[in-house]
Amino acid sequence: MLKPKPKKDKPKPYPDTATMHVVPTGGAYIQAGASSLYAFRIDIKSNPASTPLFNYWTIEYQGESTQIEDMKGFTLRTFTETSIKPVSTARNHASVSDKRDIPIRLKFRPYKTITPHLPVANSGGVIAVTAPTDFEFAQSGGACTRIIIKALKWLPPDHGAVEQPELTWLSNDARCVVQNSADGRANAALLVYLNSDRGMDSGRDFEVYLDVALVPGFQTFRKLAIRGGCGAV
Repeated sequence: MLKPKPKKDKPKPYPDTATMHVVPTGGAYIQAGASSLYAFRIDIKSNPASTPLFNYWTIEYQGESTQIEDMKGFTLRTFTETSIKPVSTARNHASVSDKRDIPIRLKFRPYKTITPHLPVANSGGVIAVTAPTDFEFAQSGGACTRIIIKALKWLPPDHGAVEQPELTWLSNDARCVVQNSADGRANAALLVYLNSDRGMDSGRDFEVYLDVALVPGFQTFRKLAIRGGCGAV
């Protein structure tokens, strides 16, 4: 007596894999050959929070597949080359109940140019920085206690372009405001308004120096969230 074979469950597809079934119409099948080009459109449910380090797509059909380097993915509109560096995270036991301001350096590279001319001339570009739990931005009367912006040395991608030297912005080139965050945390959101005709060029590295107030009882120095006229990180 033959026993029926147990049914195997179909393997679940990977969330980042889509299977398309080609249904020929009027006897027209996919034809091989360099002269046969096909285009298709597919919706993506969501983008990642940042551009993946390994950012390539592949297509497989009838045992053939694309080479990895043939289909590089698109770059998300996010800041790249981001980093945050505190001068110190040390605290002695005597000051554990007190707030203490420390300077930090934010470094980032805009994906798109942040212009100061939109929506109103010389008042359009805005960079929003949100502090994590246990941190506040040092402020006096709603204004930052420190704001220094540096545009680092940069060679524009234009043919024949001249290397631009490092440039420290003037105090009236930007206006810094501290306010409560969207979730109600006091002084946890910071807005930097581009206040003159200076903008932040796409592909150029920038450094912003700020003061952060450590809330009593903090444990670790966590990552800040940065948003700007061109994206987020």
